[in-house]
Amino acid sequence: MNLVVPWDELIAPHAPARGAKGERPPFAVETMLHIHFVQQLFNLSDPSMEEAARHGAVS
Repeated sequence: MNLVVPWDELIAPHAPARGAKGERPPFAVETMLHIHFVQQLFNLSDPSMEEAARHGAVS
């Protein structure tokens, strides 16, 4: 997937700005995009993706 997807070009426009002090930091955009792409590639529901990630089937 890293050979096909231009991660830097996808992430840069959507990278979150620094939040106010004391706020919980957002998830990394790269992580969220990886999760989304894997879900679409393998046709996984949210619970199925959580299960796959929890058991290390997806990295």
